[in-house]
Amino acid sequence: VRLWSMPEGKLLGEGKVGAPVNELDFTADGKLLMAVGDPTGVRIYDTATMRVTKVIATEGTAPRTAGRFSPDGKLVAAAGHEGVVRVWRLADGKQLRLINYTGQKVETLTFSPDGGYLL
Repeated sequence: VRLWSMPEGKLLGEGKVGAPVNELDFTADGKLLMAVGDPTGVRIYDTATMRVTKVIATEGTAPRTAGRFSPDGKLVAAAGHEGVVRVWRLADGKQLRLINYTGQKVETLTFSPDGGYLL
């Protein structure tokens, strides 16, 4: 994962993931970055250092294909090939919800601007 400043395009840092990355997302303040792809966990980076500050453990062996921070940065949602959307509290990594079991791959997620809905 590489972080560039814009519009200059200056490389600010790199972070190792260990698996293909399917989705990236920033918190609204730009201080944290989420990398989704590795089936073992959602990686959270500090953008100032590009170091992993937290790995939120996920269940199963299917790759994660979608991930988002809630607008307030307190929640992390991720989904993947198995069709399950999981929502965790960022502060402690506790899983709060397991929703939307479809059995089919989920390719994208988004929170509403007020954080009241997850699509």
